[in-house]
Amino acid sequence: MTPRNAIAELQSVLDKLLDGKNGLKVLEAGCGSATHIRLNEDAYLVGIDISAKQLERNLNLNEKILGDVQYHRFEPVAFDLIICWDVLEHLSNPELALDNFSSAIKDGGIIILKMPNFWSFKGLVTKCSPLWFHTVYYKYIFRSSHAVNVDDFGPFKTYLKSSISLHGIEKYTASRLLNIIHTRTYDVNLKYKSQPLHYAYKALANLARIVSLNRLTDSELIIVIQKNS
Repeated sequence: MTPRNAIAELQSVLDKLLDGKNGLKVLEAGCGSATHIRLNEDAYLVGIDISAKQLERNLNLNEKILGDVQYHRFEPVAFDLIICWDVLEHLSNPELALDNFSSAIKDGGIIILKMPNFWSFKGLVTKCSPLWFHTVYYKYIFRSSHAVNVDDFGPFKTYLKSSISLHGIEKYTASRLLNIIHTRTYDVNLKYKSQPLHYAYKALANLARIVSLNRLTDSELIIVIQKNS
């Protein structure tokens, strides 16, 4: 599945879950400067990030919190929807963030998690390589449109703990009043940056999949969780 189709599928799932619900209070956890999910205009959007500069650049927020999702204490059962997009892999204790989300989400509320798939070629390379390698990749190979490591743009230190693999999240939700209601993996598409880079990545990823006997799969993981009502 392509990234565009995976996001469109997620949007469709979310639209059905939230159909008829207005005035939602939404938390963008580790919001950075962008919002990834389309919401109704009457949604009240709260963003939390450790970077004041990233918060300042996010023009979609109604409320901004400068803080760490691992340690900030949100008001209990305060949010209808929590979105955590490409954040958990950068946390040394992602379980603390998940605990905070579990406490802050309302009964029947939705938590959307998106992160690199731990069991993928990209995931394992990302986890095992040092920050300087990520910096070189972003700057000279990926050719990021932003100045690398300037004004709180990435890349950022990555931990990618096994606790946020699909199995880890399944284990976590089973011990809480949480249910996984949608999962999707999809592979990153680098064609828009460089076709040679894209095809080189696909060749290495396919080789890794074969060597791992198909244990390694797509590079990206989406999980939708609902709290029991």
